[in-house]
Amino acid sequence: MDKLGFSEQTMDLLSTAICCNTPDKCGPTDLAMVNMLNRANVQIKNVLSEHRCPEDRFIRFPFTSGRKRMSTVTMNHGLKGYNKRVQIKGASEIVCRACSHYIDQYG
Repeated sequence: MDKLGFSEQTMDLLSTAICCNTPDKCGPTDLAMVNMLNRANVQIKNVLSEHRCPEDRFIRFPFTSGRKRMSTVTMNHGLKGYNKRVQIKGASEIVCRACSHYIDQYG
């Protein structure tokens, strides 16, 4: 186990998802997630710079009550053949329907 009791793989995924998919003006839930990364000594600026698209920006679809989710397109390093990843957060039933893979307690 790694930082805060998470495996290294899970912590990397959480760090990327939280850093890259948190709006500039965030509410209490997003703030709690950012605080968790701070407690784990995650260098948020480094994570952001590693996953920005070549245009040095993120492609964002802000949260709306109609979509019930927020999505951000990020650079993906490490998976062969896929250079971008979509980070989604929002209502669990909406997010689960949009996923092709997930990580559970068994990895």
